Amino acid sequence: MIQIKPGVDWSEMDKRLVRVAEEWHAIQVSRYGEAGAVTVVTSCREGVHSPPSFHYVGRAIDFRTRDTPDSEVEEMAALLRGTIGRRYAVVIKTNPKHLHVQLTDGG
Repeated sequence: MIQIKPGVDWSEMDKRLVRVAEEWHAIQVSRYGEAGAVTVVTSCREGVHSPPSFHYVGRAIDFRTRDTPDSEVEEMAALLRGTIGRRYAVVIKTNPKHLHVQLTDGG
């Protein structure tokens, strides 16, 4: 199940990011099983991001990783990169700990 953190503004998001959320969830399910997979979207268009953030134009999404060991986040992020392709940047952020994914091309 994919959860959206209360207050997250999903409006006017690039719809290709739905696929990213689904792929991230599938990676978690493959690792932890359906009962153990917790996919939480923590940010889309709202919040304060460094300019010129892709968040502000609906082309970036953040996922909660704070409860996942760093080594597992790294492995899972590598799987996600391989699944979604080069048009996305997948970045592990540390303060606060989360996974940031942005659509880097306009196509």
